[in-house]
Amino acid sequence: MTETQTKAQHTPRPWFSRGCVVYGNDDGKGNGDVVADLAGTCGPNGRTPDEVEANACLIAAAPDLLAACEAMTKWLAKLRNAFPCLDWEGATKGFGGWPSVDAETSRHLRNARAAIAKAESK
Repeated sequence: MTETQTKAQHTPRPWFSRGCVVYGNDDGKGNGDVVADLAGTCGPNGRTPDEVEANACLIAAAPDLLAACEAMTKWLAKLRNAFPCLDWEGATKGFGGWPSVDAETSRHLRNARAAIAKAESK
């Protein structure tokens, strides 16, 4: 991203769903801007109504999931800095052949960073 480019911003939280429509920028009274309308994905050649509603719920949770991943990666970075003696990137085997906590944490951290990058279109 160059200095003149700005990060795209999604519709402000909170998001919520009603049926197959996802709304954002809630005014506190259950009104908001349409973020996604999945009604066209339902039908004889599409998804079932239950699946469409479940997809809408997942989409509505996206900003909260993104915020949670961002907070977790920042917290883990602080933890990592506080304990630099631990092998955060390396060992695949820990005590007794079990995966090390460090390797497991590192894997989850990479996955969270990948999810954040996907959400931010990177």
